[in-house]
Amino acid sequence: MKSPGLSPNQAGKIPDFPCLYDQLLELTSREWEVLICITDDLTSSEIAEKLSLTEKSVGNYRTRIGHKLNLNGVYNLARFARKHVAELHLWHERRCWRLSKGGL
Repeated sequence: MKSPGLSPNQAGKIPDFPCLYDQLLELTSREWEVLICITDDLTSSEIAEKLSLTEKSVGNYRTRIGHKLNLNGVYNLARFARKHVAELHLWHERRCWRLSKGGL
């Protein structure tokens, strides 16, 4: 069964992050939400408003995500997110779909 919302070419394809595969699997659902907001170029205050968090919490999530992905500093995390925006969105969609089916 193919993942909803994905083209037939995308459904069987997992984005290639060979060096980050394990680290991406370690991200919590909330960290994924923050990371996706970062890929959308939202500011910390915009992320806080969208996810009903404080800006301090968003900063903490950014730090934890960066630490898990071995990306030091907010700039490197944002640069990574912008560079891999399509792949990260696809990973997130597939992850959500798998979780809804009881797997991952």
